[in-house]
Amino acid sequence: MLVTHSPLGVRRLCNRAVWIDNGVSRMEGEVTEVLAAYTERYPPTVPRGGPIGLAG
Repeated sequence: MLVTHSPLGVRRLCNRAVWIDNGVSRMEGEVTEVLAAYTERYPPTVPRGGPIGLAG
């Protein structure tokens, strides 16, 4: 069992996933399908490969 918020870790290590949201199982199935639904609901805040601002 792996508990994480890292989609990359899930893709690398798992072939099935369960999306739990506030203690409720929202979806269970193939990793690609569950991650697609999860990222549709919670899109990344910084696009992959996009610019990152640094304050300082």
